[in-house]
Amino acid sequence: MNDGTIDAIRLKIITQLKANCQFEELKNTTVKMVEQSRVLNTPAAEKQTKRELFNALRQELE
Repeated sequence: MNDGTIDAIRLKIITQLKANCQFEELKNTTVKMVEQSRVLNTPAAEKQTKRELFNALRQELE
């Protein structure tokens, strides 16, 4: 994770999405999901760790 592999993969994905004109659609969908998230829109979210938030979001979206 610290060697830049994740960042390189993320950059490749974003580049491909932009090339396919799907980036804006993905961005808009992600923004809507965040705005509607029960997990992120509770006062308790600010006190949770990143791992706790990630796990809660994964459960919510599954």
